[in-house]
Amino acid sequence: TLIDINGCSPCVTMAPGDIYRVELSTSTSAFEADSGSTGNAQRVYYSGSAGTNYLDESLVEVGDTLENLNGLRSIGIITAINTSSNYVTHTVLEGPGFNSVWDNEPVRIRHNFVNKREYDFDITFKGTAVEDNAGEIRTRTTCTGYDASCATASNNVTVKGDGTAALVTIRDYEDGAEVARATNIPPAAGIINTSLRVSGLNFFLNGIYGDLPEWFTRNKWHQYVMVAYSNDEAPGGAVCVPATDCLTLNIRDGGGGIFASRDDVRAMVMLAKDPLAVQSWPSATASDYYDDNSNINLADDVFDRYPESATFNDAMRISVSCPSDPGKLCWSN
Repeated sequence: TLIDINGCSPCVTMAPGDIYRVELSTSTSAFEADSGSTGNAQRVYYSGSAGTNYLDESLVEVGDTLENLNGLRSIGIITAINTSSNYVTHTVLEGPGFNSVWDNEPVRIRHNFVNKREYDFDITFKGTAVEDNAGEIRTRTTCTGYDASCATASNNVTVKGDGTAALVTIRDYEDGAEVARATNIPPAAGIINTSLRVSGLNFFLNGIYGDLPEWFTRNKWHQYVMVAYSNDEAPGGAVCVPATDCLTLNIRDGGGGIFASRDDVRAMVMLAKDPLAVQSWPSATASDYYDDNSNINLADDVFDRYPESATFNDAMRISVSCPSDPGKLCWSN
């Protein structure tokens, strides 16, 4: 249950079914309440000069959260800032702790709230890597000079740098628009003898970097399309071997019997068409989009296609090795 903080405006009490959003604070200020706070139930005084009571008031704005860190913590929302008298006014603090702040009590203010923070890693490095690409959700772990699990990897790693390209980029978004960005740029000499472990990498397609055309994500096609590919087709892999590690497609009749099967499928695209009578959109459940549970079962690489009917209308296309050039993909229904 969500409860609004007393006195918050224009906040309202949350009720079942209401839509809410959790925002991320990207910076904080910590200080000790200055003299004058005791007895002023909804004021916290601060100092404008260096010291334990100092607060950089230029960072604070109405709507920031204020937390009493003494013992059991409690939190409220800043409603006003008085820069001439050096105090902030806040709502009654809510939580298991005190509902106000007294002199010399530790205080934390969270500010610069955003809807989303995104981290981009552009990692290029030299060294012997141990790679793993197991599991039905395609991920990869690369170990290089990290710990015993990477014992077969080189201990010496050079993270490439040219003095201009960012190794890490952090982006903050508010209502879909980028509002702040920070980067870490390695020097041109690179970073020598660095320990590096990158694990659980999902091979997502990303419209921002050109993996998908902009219209595809803008029109939300990515919410209705599922892509599956064989283990060997992951980046850095090879062509899958039929009947060994390729995908399998069973082509079934209206009664569910298999009258044809292919075990040489390298990749498959499935489009969720109009929802069936038992499905509801939008939904966080895959079975509300894709009509046969075997096609969303992550335990195997076997898929089923049925004739279009009242219980199945997903559109499917498969790719196999081209007869003229087995290294290339040929697509068919």
